[in-house]
Amino acid sequence: MSTDTVDALDIIEEWKTDYLAFMDAIQAPPVYQGSPLTPQQRHVWDSVIENKRTAVKSGNGTGKDYLAARIAVWYTITRGIRPPHEAICLTSSPQEGHLKKVLWGEIRGVLNKALSFLGGTLMPGACEWYADRVLYPKWYMRGIVANVEGAFSGYRGAHVMIILDEACDIPEHIWEAVSPMISGPDHKLLFIGNPVKSSTG
Repeated sequence: MSTDTVDALDIIEEWKTDYLAFMDAIQAPPVYQGSPLTPQQRHVWDSVIENKRTAVKSGNGTGKDYLAARIAVWYTITRGIRPPHEAICLTSSPQEGHLKKVLWGEIRGVLNKALSFLGGTLMPGACEWYADRVLYPKWYMRGIVANVEGAFSGYRGAHVMIILDEACDIPEHIWEAVSPMISGPDHKLLFIGNPVKSSTG
């Protein structure tokens, strides 16, 4: 392994806690006083680093998909870059159109900038990126529509992150399936979406 490769790995390793450096690397445009993140978005990302579960209530136009996409790519890169190269990020929404066009529209934008140092394959027309299906079968990102029973079965790895967008509309059986999947020390759950349902329903 060359010195340049070692240096690159160390830099990516540092992104685990320095997500602003990651944002610089993917050339994120500044959106708040010279920062690519608002204070609220930074608070959410800090929570993801420090906690196993992070819940976010946000309204339309607050950049929730912008943030979720960047957290998804950040987690997948920083966890998969070192052996055993197991980093699974599952992104989900109950609406297929929202998942493909909005959330994965954002993710594709990030990945197109990150592929120069991340590599891997971004599947055309699909909600999927993988590092190498043969060498690293458990290092990938995938979009899943959260309306089919059994959709979250069979996913296991050293590092697993699940992002549930439009979470208030996700069926109860999906929540039941997701809960045992985040039992590992670095497993993460981020649920984020518009508060359109009553909390007492």
